[in-house]
Amino acid sequence: MIHMPRNTALPYVLLTAIILLYTVLIVPMIPQIGISFDEQTDLTIAQSYDAAPQGWLRGSDLDATNVRLPMYSSWLLFNLSDNPLHAARLVGCLLGILTLVAVFLYCRREFSIQTGLIACLIMAISPYFLSFSRVAFTEGDIFITCLASWLLYLVTALKREQTLKWVLACGLCLGLVLSAKASGAALVVAATLSLLLPTAGRLPLPPAPVAKFGLGRTVLCLGLLSLGLLVVAGGYYLAGPADLEELPAAYQGLSKAAVLGHYLCALGLWLLVLLLLGLKRKHRAGYLGSPLLVLALAAVTFLVLPPVHITNPTILTSLAAIFTSSNDAFSWAFAGEAAVLHFLVLLLKSGLIMGIGLCLGIVAALCQWQRRPALRTPLIFFLLYLAFLILKMVHAQTYFMMPLFPVAAILLADLVQNLLGRYRRTAWILIAAALVTTTIDLVRTYPYTHLNGYQWLGARYLGGRSTIGYRSVAQTPSDGLEQACRWMRENIPPGERILHFTHADHILRPRMEHRGLINLNGFHPAYTMEEVNYLMIHINGTINDGRGRDNPEGSIYRYYYDPEKLEQEFVKIYSLKRPFNIEVVSVWYRKHPYPLGRSGKIIGPAAEGAAQRRHPVVP
Repeated sequence: MIHMPRNTALPYVLLTAIILLYTVLIVPMIPQIGISFDEQTDLTIAQSYDAAPQGWLRGSDLDATNVRLPMYSSWLLFNLSDNPLHAARLVGCLLGILTLVAVFLYCRREFSIQTGLIACLIMAISPYFLSFSRVAFTEGDIFITCLASWLLYLVTALKREQTLKWVLACGLCLGLVLSAKASGAALVVAATLSLLLPTAGRLPLPPAPVAKFGLGRTVLCLGLLSLGLLVVAGGYYLAGPADLEELPAAYQGLSKAAVLGHYLCALGLWLLVLLLLGLKRKHRAGYLGSPLLVLALAAVTFLVLPPVHITNPTILTSLAAIFTSSNDAFSWAFAGEAAVLHFLVLLLKSGLIMGIGLCLGIVAALCQWQRRPALRTPLIFFLLYLAFLILKMVHAQTYFMMPLFPVAAILLADLVQNLLGRYRRTAWILIAAALVTTTIDLVRTYPYTHLNGYQWLGARYLGGRSTIGYRSVAQTPSDGLEQACRWMRENIPPGERILHFTHADHILRPRMEHRGLINLNGFHPAYTMEEVNYLMIHINGTINDGRGRDNPEGSIYRYYYDPEKLEQEFVKIYSLKRPFNIEVVSVWYRKHPYPLGRSGKIIGPAAEGAAQRRHPVVP
């Protein structure tokens, strides 16, 4: 076991060093990786809050099933950089730092300072955590990861001391968890269950405050919060929709003053409850009063932060449709596929030895939860959220395990501490091996750490899906498209039509069409390679990373064009490769190019050899 002197600044110096290490590793990654699929969607949503006449009150309806806290808060901090995407990624990095702080504070109270430092170090050097805390907005889940870590800290604090200051903090945090991602609903159940379980921990409970909040005051606060919910529902009712589907259109017909007044009424009741709880923050809430106040406060917090959760009802109606729809029937096959993906992420994305340790830490905690009460709350959080990912989510992504990664790191750190106390020499050898292998993986893939794991699996089907792709262990986001667009703007004359196989038309359009380049979606049957001089191919346009195999021989690749004809009639003029020699994007030019009419359409054959003269091949 690692011993550390008490009442010294050394633990905080070490924590600062770990945070600096994390910062040094992650900040240079921000400008080097091209924009990803969901980053472009979320960036469009965030920029819509600047639009007149009432942008901040409504914003875009795009991707309405995504809650808006990541986009809204990033929009408020766009001034961190001249590039709004880089500013949003900086917000993610700051949230990564706050996650490390939350993990340290939680471990210091529930386990030990040493456990907290080990857990923070595991996260700071993990290629997995670095990969997705760098991503902006919703794609990396860093918002819910940070808030879930703080929720774990606050729930255990409330269990030890049921005072209103912790009720207030816990309710606000839980509401922000829901505003960060709809899957936070699983953490509502986890937090409630944790609060209702009998209190037991490593440290004795502090003496209860003499003053109690009282039943009357508890009912008053619950009544005010319920009134806030009724105000929101009443505003929607007065908008006059015939049913829930017509609510967005009916509400949009209200004047800006009416919409603003609707929001301010709900906000005022929420602020009044915050004031009442804040003034009585040292009072005791009671065993049942605490979770009831937390849940009610979380519900209203979700609605008022950010404002568009009330003032753009398209979001609420879309979420209601998702949670109540029976169209996406449960499938054990998909649940198994999702479980395999999440297991492989935990096992391989942070280094093989570290990944084995993360899995063993969870297993060890499951074996000890009865005699070690400190393990119960993190296990409840981990198991319930994982069950939601496997049983309820309609798809599985590489980054979906991010909210659970801090818990896994804590459990591994606890296991390391126990091993150091019993098998000191063996434990140090394993620690050294884990640090070395994780560092090797980090060096090998940096800054494209999202590809880590490919060295162990290669390109094949495993567990129902390909091992590389947008929703695979070795994740290929839309990185490369932004760089290819920049190259094409500089090297392809205006008026040319470019047939692309990318699944990311929304990324290409704003970057190319204003330069006079015409984008044609290669997946549309109306367009073929015979009509163009240029093709652009992204790796995600050739990989079947979804369910089922299209190729009977088991190849992960599927082509919407004739590869042999491509090689015969076109020459590759641009190629962008990443670690493991993975080509993420390429641009091709017809060997015998056609001249163009005013519309960019081909009008006949041109001289042979023009391709080589105009465009040298870029390695």
